[in-house]
Amino acid sequence: MPKEDKYILSVIICCYNSMEFIDKTINSLKNLDPNNIEVLLINDGSTDDTKEKLISYSDRKNFKIFDQENKGLAESRNI
Repeated sequence: MPKEDKYILSVIICCYNSMEFIDKTINSLKNLDPNNIEVLLINDGSTDDTKEKLISYSDRKNFKIFDQENKGLAESRNI
């Protein structure tokens, strides 16, 4: 395979009231190469502080934060 070919892994994390678990989930990804992975964090209308916690990760270049009204897991994945 030529060197210029690069695979990117997209990890989709759908969150609904996940404040107490989200750090552990995201920290499990921290040792992966940020040039080969993108992390899509979707807040699905959480009523706790999950949205604010996700925003705290927005400074990482490979993390993308999405916010929506509660629509359920299937709709969150479709984003």
